[in-house]
Amino acid sequence: MSSTPSDAIPGPTRSHWLLGGTLLILLLGLIYGRVWQYDFCNYDDDVYVYQNPAVTGGLSGTGLLWAFTQVHSANWHPLTWLSHMLDCTCYGLQPAGHHLTNVLCHTLNACLLLVLARKLTGNFWVSFLIAALFACHPLRVESVAWVAERKDVLSGTFFLLTLLAYVRYVRRPEAWGAYPLTLLCYAMGLLAKPMLVTLPGVLFLLDFGPLRRTAGTGIVHSTASQWRPLVREKIPFLILSLTVCVITWQAQTNAKSALPWSMCLGNAAVASVIYLGQFIYPAHLAVFYPHPETSLTLGPVAGALCLLLGISGLVWYHRRSRPWLWVGWCWYLGMLLPVSGLVQVGSQGHADRYTYLPQIGLLFGLLPTAVEWLRRWPVSLRISGAGAALWIALLAGQAARQTNYWRNSETLWTHTVACTQNNLVAENNLGNALCATGHWSAAREHYQAALRLNPFHAEAQYNLANVLVHTGDAAAALPHYEAALQAKPADARLHYNYGLALLQTRQIRPAIAQLEQALEITPGDVVIRNNLGNARYQAGDWTAAAAQFERVLQLRPGMVEAAYNLGCVRLQMNDAPGALTAFKVGLRQPATQADRPYQIGILFLQKGAASEAAQLFTQALQRQPDRAEAAYNLGQARWQLGDIPAAIQALEKAIAAKPDYAAALNDLAWILATTDQKNLRDGPRALALAQRARLAGDPADIDVWDTLAAAFAESGQFAEARQNLGRALALAQTAGQAEQITRLNQELKLYAANQPFHQTAQ
Repeated sequence: MSSTPSDAIPGPTRSHWLLGGTLLILLLGLIYGRVWQYDFCNYDDDVYVYQNPAVTGGLSGTGLLWAFTQVHSANWHPLTWLSHMLDCTCYGLQPAGHHLTNVLCHTLNACLLLVLARKLTGNFWVSFLIAALFACHPLRVESVAWVAERKDVLSGTFFLLTLLAYVRYVRRPEAWGAYPLTLLCYAMGLLAKPMLVTLPGVLFLLDFGPLRRTAGTGIVHSTASQWRPLVREKIPFLILSLTVCVITWQAQTNAKSALPWSMCLGNAAVASVIYLGQFIYPAHLAVFYPHPETSLTLGPVAGALCLLLGISGLVWYHRRSRPWLWVGWCWYLGMLLPVSGLVQVGSQGHADRYTYLPQIGLLFGLLPTAVEWLRRWPVSLRISGAGAALWIALLAGQAARQTNYWRNSETLWTHTVACTQNNLVAENNLGNALCATGHWSAAREHYQAALRLNPFHAEAQYNLANVLVHTGDAAAALPHYEAALQAKPADARLHYNYGLALLQTRQIRPAIAQLEQALEITPGDVVIRNNLGNARYQAGDWTAAAAQFERVLQLRPGMVEAAYNLGCVRLQMNDAPGALTAFKVGLRQPATQADRPYQIGILFLQKGAASEAAQLFTQALQRQPDRAEAAYNLGQARWQLGDIPAAIQALEKAIAAKPDYAAALNDLAWILATTDQKNLRDGPRALALAQRARLAGDPADIDVWDTLAAAFAESGQFAEARQNLGRALALAQTAGQAEQITRLNQELKLYAANQPFHQTAQ
């Protein structure tokens, strides 16, 4: 540690800076160059970005107000929210742009650290090594490759800018803007992530360390007169820190764990040691490490505490001869404090992302000390440089490998399950990722694995139930919904999906009760209300169903599905005009359902509203001209309306589109054989069509034999007519169809008298 300001030491040339910056950018390009191809992950990226309406709307006045006034996901970090909103404005929901922003921030941080380290150590290549090891370490991957961890890289930028501004303020007091700039950068950093609340402590460490703002050699040897001005200038920083502490404490009230403090302390000690181990040997890194809770025994805790105390004692002993060790170690422990788990938030035991800024302290502590130690030994500079280059290359290779696991949610959680044990969160999220890709069977296995770890885990119960419903086993899903509701009775989506599962198992009344509970929790949810209307419809309660659909349309005018459902209810209530009015809402939106006019036409036809049905089938044919079914049903509607020429034309169109369409062949043959409009009757053609219908249709279809008999009679072949009608009568007698038997006997009398059968209606 130099005793003079770094500006007094001969600095690196422009080529040094250019080479160092270029190398950092190339290294980071090799590690993170493919993240633009990666997807969002299903862990926090959804609630932070792509399923967060406040963020997906992009930058706006409303978004700005939301960012500063709302607590979301137990966090208050408005600057981070604004950065996500800016990404959505620039890139939409394309993951590539969001990943690119993280990489650019991390690259900027590496370059800022290079400048800061040069100012503090006075040695450019030591500074480059600090920046390179920070940038390329595999522990950084989580903060960079995970879009939701924008707060890490963004707060890191303002953290380093704060330190750079502070060094300028200390070294050049005459620069009047340096102190306000330092305070501004610190405030921005706190707005990005509250973890920076301990940064004033880092400023104190720099005062008594590399900046040497006291006459003594350290914090213990400074006098009260030296302390007071340093404390006074930190008061604004401490006020900002305290303010953010209070806000964060309130924001995380509902997310705090009920673990006893002794257990939290033990895990904090063990986690601090784990981070040291990962710093040296960064293998088996995962996005989530479950909290050990009661499995954490006294032995590991005691060992971790002894190691931490031992290291602390050692660096204290060498505080005068190797002051960088003391500064770096205190930096590491101090910056870990807010995320150490002493106040446990969430269910993680520790996390790679928590090391983003604390381990800079370790680098500052170890590397200048190592350089000083190497100078005392006859070790070649080339050998030392080669060793450092190899170290960086190994870390970069491992970081690139670790980055590859972040391609998508499935690869991320598959790796996490492989390198951790008893990881309920990983099993559940891997199940979610597999569901998203349609691997339902594999997803079910992972949900079941999660429930073996914790049978009372509501999310896993809910997800397993959803998979069972999707794979057609709604009955098996019911107990899982019930178990989830016991843990989360106020969760609207649980009541809602449970209600839908009950509907599938034909338990209509219990389904209605569940949907009503879901609606009580979220009364403005039009999807729940629409499905409650469907349940009422299935129960035959037309009035109540119509009321629900009408309310949906009040809340969301133009909602096609609700309008369609209301139309169906109106038809059941024999209100054809009201039904058509409701249906028209959906029919005005042709892009939503190309098949919708046909479906609605069938409903009208079934209710005897032939005129409305004909309009709809005509519209369906305009959208799908070659649809045989639409042409056939248009023929049916025209036939019911007595427009025989139009009916014949529609049926001929159906047969042209589908030559073996038995129903269309049979109906056209019947019309040509039996219509009372003499100019339209055509016995030979009717006979040819009827014979085609018999070959294409069901041999047990009474109507086919009846039509064939009528066609023979119209062609003057009455013996054949009686023979085929006899087959129709035999089938009707076997089926016990009394009305059919009566009608067929009347036709048989005509054929016995050598008279064809003609009618004026269908």
